[in-house]
Amino acid sequence: KIGSDLIDSDKHSGGDDTLEMVLALIALGRKDIQKHTFNILLQHLGQRSSIVNDLAMTQLLVFPAACTVYEEVEYAIKRLTALKKSLANTDKSKDAVEEAMMLLKRMRGFITPSAENEPYVVRKNQTIMLNRELDEAVTNVLSMNLLRDTSRRDNGELEADRAVDVERRELFQECYNLLEALAKDLKRAQQKLFPQIGRFSDHVGIELLNVADTIAAILKDNAALCMQVKETFLVSMIDAIVFWGRKPRWLNFFQV
Repeated sequence: KIGSDLIDSDKHSGGDDTLEMVLALIALGRKDIQKHTFNILLQHLGQRSSIVNDLAMTQLLVFPAACTVYEEVEYAIKRLTALKKSLANTDKSKDAVEEAMMLLKRMRGFITPSAENEPYVVRKNQTIMLNRELDEAVTNVLSMNLLRDTSRRDNGELEADRAVDVERRELFQECYNLLEALAKDLKRAQQKLFPQIGRFSDHVGIELLNVADTIAAILKDNAALCMQVKETFLVSMIDAIVFWGRKPRWLNFFQV
């Protein structure tokens, strides 16, 4: 290790032997030794940075309740992944949809504030889900096609499009509910989900499918992400108001 990364040399009477050795090698003036010394130094710094990042993502599960959540999250990821094929097959999807919705609701229960779930518990559970990448299993479900009935819009009515597959729309709503809860007040989750907002916006304007609140939760109080929102995305949200009327949730989106 490079001792100077951890010790204040000015206050440490014993000196920094590692740093002094590196500086002595560089001071020799031999280009071949300098080259190898710099390579070792850069390699070390790169490894140290990687270790620091890995440690930042590490979460110790001390309490039994946290271990239970971890195991349930692992099971939910496994089942949602396995169910994807059945969910995509509309002829065989009923049981799969019921199971998937049950899993999604249960996961959301762990990150919804309640008498049992105090804020610090919710935050720990959010972190467990994010570290295990539950969000990826959920967004994978949302990658399925959801057809719209645009007849009302085609007739000039300011009404949302009906979903052709009501069962799938209900499943998608549970997905968005969970992602909204996951992103709430957790910047790491916001950062992770931010690249998906363009895909999420494809579902805006479907009747009884609230996507806008999930997108708003991803951006809320996060100036860094708001600055990265593309103009085309903002235009699509404005178009939603033009096509389907001034729905409160679309107007609330612009207040994040």
